[in-house]
Amino acid sequence: MMLRKLARPFIRLAERGYASERWRRLMVEAREEFDDAVTLDVRGRPIRLRVASRMEHQRATGFLSKEPDTIDWLDRLAPGDVLVDVGANVGVY
Repeated sequence: MMLRKLARPFIRLAERGYASERWRRLMVEAREEFDDAVTLDVRGRPIRLRVASRMEHQRATGFLSKEPDTIDWLDRLAPGDVLVDVGANVGVY
């Protein structure tokens, strides 16, 4: 309840701002400036990941160092192998 009370003025400000054509254009321009893809070099091969937020960008740029065992395991997959991702985690892992 306390968090909602604190957030209320910011939400009202955003709602008023969004009603303005200039504000909407500014938000679109700001969004376009954000790089929505990350390209990583994985053992000489590029991997391109799409990201929708700064948190996803941070995860995408850090997953090679945080998940080396996963990368090694994926490298052992051979042509014809089947990988089923059941969504047990959040993010790009």
